[in-house]
Amino acid sequence: MKIEKVFIIVVFFFLIQVSFAQQNYLPGKIIQLNGDTVSGLIDYRDWSNNPKLITFKKSEKSKPQVFTSKSISGFFVNGERYVAATFNIEVSPTQTNLLTENAVFITNPESGFLTVLIDGKKSLYSFKDAKGKNNFYIKNDTVYELLLYKKYLIRTDKSSVVAENKRYIGQLTIYLSNENADVKPSLKGLSYRQKSLIKLFKQYYKITGNPIVYLKKKEKIILKGGVLAGLTFGTISFSGTGHECLTEADFNTSVNFATGGSFSIILPRNQRKWSIENEILFTGYNVHADYDNTTYDNRHIKASADVGYYYLKLYNLIRYRYPVQDNSCLFFNAGISNGIALLESNYCHKEITYYTITNNYDERAVPAPRYWEQGLVGGIGYMYKKLLFEVRLEVGNGMTDYVNLNSLTTKYFLLMAYQF
Repeated sequence: MKIEKVFIIVVFFFLIQVSFAQQNYLPGKIIQLNGDTVSGLIDYRDWSNNPKLITFKKSEKSKPQVFTSKSISGFFVNGERYVAATFNIEVSPTQTNLLTENAVFITNPESGFLTVLIDGKKSLYSFKDAKGKNNFYIKNDTVYELLLYKKYLIRTDKSSVVAENKRYIGQLTIYLSNENADVKPSLKGLSYRQKSLIKLFKQYYKITGNPIVYLKKKEKIILKGGVLAGLTFGTISFSGTGHECLTEADFNTSVNFATGGSFSIILPRNQRKWSIENEILFTGYNVHADYDNTTYDNRHIKASADVGYYYLKLYNLIRYRYPVQDNSCLFFNAGISNGIALLESNYCHKEITYYTITNNYDERAVPAPRYWEQGLVGGIGYMYKKLLFEVRLEVGNGMTDYVNLNSLTTKYFLLMAYQF
């Protein structure tokens, strides 16, 4: 298993390196403290948590500059808007197992860049902290006001009930009050979520007729299909007791084919580097081994075994992409496989000689095999436009279902794919 361990170490080292090394400069603008706008390139990280600093260059050859929320008023990049601000964040836990009976809000001062969700006569902002908790804000004059929301527990004699302190409902009732608009019906059932809050603000603008200056676009999941084919190099090893014709034999490496289709779910955010890959492949192996041994009691065993299984396999993988150029990237896969055997080759011929008496036996190499194989998968590849090339390792649990006989399959794939 030394080769497999080296393969896995190299894959994870590659993933760690690219995760920290990549830069992604896109056209953008910074707003200086005096209100002037400067165009250039911003290292865009498709932030899942709001940034507290950004890296900016006036041109490709310029020296990078780092700006915080104290040194600029905001920035624009990739169709997104951020404003520098000082504000409060509500830090109470949201997980049910961590809730307390305290309904009082716990806030801490913070500074950073707020995401602009809607801008106009009435504006909405958000800030996701390092723990992944989202806080939402409105702007009154120059103050970014936190919309207050908290979950807490109410204990009864027999159990605890999760309750909600929804002060943000009252805040929004006052903030969106207008002589020509009544948003109170829209406040019923309003949840403290981005989608729900944006829907409320859009309803306000629809009623009042005021123009929306800016609306943050929602990133959608991208779905793609594909076909793939290639070669597989597979072998099998056995361990246990009582089956020496399998456990002490060296099986050769089988060269075979693999073909099938794929369905990709490309996730939003993080520059769309992450995706869920689902593949169906028809693949297999057919290996041979010879065994020759003489025991201490003049018993000579000579055997040959042929073991082969062809599976219809489902692969569920997580893929990470590392852009190299505009039309190409390196990628890393990791996940699991599940396969049902459709074709089987399971034969063993034994020739047992005891002194001068020889008996021949034809039997199954693996008695009562299991036809469902599970495995762990990892791979590295290169994508150019719609073409993908991948080297993949799969380690499976084979076909044995005996307590004293275990099997381990090792398969390497050379795959080429085309993505629609």
